[in-house]
Amino acid sequence: MFSADFIPQRTELGNNSLTAGTAVGGKQRQMLRLVDGHRNLDQLSIMLPGRDLVAELADLIALGLIAPLADKGSAPAQEKPADSNDPLPEGWRAAMVFMKDQATQCMGVMAHPIVALLEKARDSAAARHAVARWHMAMRESRQGRDSADEYLAVVTRMLNI
Repeated sequence: MFSADFIPQRTELGNNSLTAGTAVGGKQRQMLRLVDGHRNLDQLSIMLPGRDLVAELADLIALGLIAPLADKGSAPAQEKPADSNDPLPEGWRAAMVFMKDQATQCMGVMAHPIVALLEKARDSAAARHAVARWHMAMRESRQGRDSADEYLAVVTRMLNI
């Protein structure tokens, strides 16, 4: 997905997320602090050994907290994945409302990044990613872990997948 010389850069939202009182997790905050528009993926991997930086960067990009800065060998920031033209799945609105409600009930204010990700989905690939992140967050939450798989079954029925 990203080449070794891929250089991420914080967005304004990413800069604002570094202030106290925001719903950014510890690992996300650590990554955001290191993302300065000058360090490439290789340099970040040296600073954060043993972490899946590609997945973390993809999550931060999906949340709108970082945007890539084009560099030699890296894809331009505006380039979209091949399947990004696929429309949102039928039933997405109803499924999104259900997921937002369940996330808010189970996670409270900690659901904000997941809700934002759900609202940003504009194609089927983004919708699939958002559902996966929502399910993972639900399974990790104290109040949602017992029902997360049942809720996922409801969402998959709503989306006919």
